[in-house]
Amino acid sequence: TLRPAGYTHSSQGEWVYPAGRKVAYFTNLPPGESLFEIQVRTGSHEWRDGPSLKIEVEPLFIETTQFKLLVVITLIIAGIMLVKLFTRGLKLRAEQLEQLVTARTADYERVNAALLESNKELQKAAVTDALTGLRNRRFLQEQLATMLAGVNRRQSANGPNDSVCAVILLDLDYFKQINDTFGHDKGDEVLVAAARALNSAARAEDYLLRWGGEEFLLVIPDISPRYIRFVHERLHNALSDIATKAQLDREVTISAGIACLPWGGIDVDIKTWEHALELADLGLYEVKAMGRNGSGMVQISAAMAAVDDWSAEGLELARLEGKWGIEIWQGQNLVK
Repeated sequence: TLRPAGYTHSSQGEWVYPAGRKVAYFTNLPPGESLFEIQVRTGSHEWRDGPSLKIEVEPLFIETTQFKLLVVITLIIAGIMLVKLFTRGLKLRAEQLEQLVTARTADYERVNAALLESNKELQKAAVTDALTGLRNRRFLQEQLATMLAGVNRRQSANGPNDSVCAVILLDLDYFKQINDTFGHDKGDEVLVAAARALNSAARAEDYLLRWGGEEFLLVIPDISPRYIRFVHERLHNALSDIATKAQLDREVTISAGIACLPWGGIDVDIKTWEHALELADLGLYEVKAMGRNGSGMVQISAAMAAVDDWSAEGLELARLEGKWGIEIWQGQNLVK
C-alpha cells in the first residue's frame, strides 16, 4: 500500500511531513492558483512524485486590482477635493483679507479726509479774524511776497504811472465812544457791520483785513491812480446806513490814510512796503487831526526813493522839502 509521506503547495515551496495524518489543512491561501503536490515512497525506496492538485482561490474584493484602482482613484479624488477645499479656504481668506483691507483703507481715507479738512479749518482759522470773518495780519504776511512780486512784474510791464498798489488804512471814528455809550456787544455789532460794508465795497482780488481793534487795512494790488478817489468815495459811502441798522443815535464814519507804491521806479520789497504803511498811517492821523470822516491821500514824489532817514524827524524834513505831502478828501456827506 502507498502511504503519504509529505506534501507541499506551490505558494509555500517547503515540504511538510504529516506524521501519519491523512488530511492536509491549508488556511490563508493567497488568491490565485496553488498546486498541491504529493511525494510518496514504499519501504526504503526513494521518494517519487505522486498525484498533484491545482487549487484556485478567488481573491477578496479588497485584494483585487479593481479595488486597488478604486482606492487610488478615491485617494486622487480626495486629494483633489482637499486641494480644492484648501484653495477655496485660501481664496475665502484672501477675499476676507481684501474686504478687511478695503474697509481699513476706507476708514483711513475717511480719517485722513477728516484730518485734512480739520487742518484746512485750522489754517483758515489761523488767518481769519474770529469776530468779523475778515483776514488778519498773518494772512497778509503769508501773501505779501507773492503780492509784491506781482507789483514789480506789473511795473516792469506797464510802467510806474499806469498801475500802482494802493495801501489804505481805515479807522472807525469815535469807536471808543460807541463802546462806552452802548456797550461792547453793540461795539462788536458795529465792527461786524463795518467789516461787511467795507468788504462789499472792495473787489474780489483786493485784500481787506482787520488790522487790529477798530482798524482795517485794504490793499489793492493793481489799480490805476486815477481811480483811487472813486475807491475812497465807495468806502466812505458803504458805511452810510450802519447807524440805522445798528439803531445808533449817531452816524458811523471812517478816517483813512492812502499811500501808493512803487515810487521812483524802484522795485518794491518788504522795506518799501513798511514805508508805504508808515506814510498811510501819517495820512490817517492827518485826517483825524482835521476832524475825521475823510481820507488823507499821501502824494509821494520819486525823490522819496533816495530818502534814508525814515524817523519822524527825517520824514518831517522830507515833507518840508516837498518830497511828500497829504491831500485831504472829504468822507460822507452828513448833511441830511
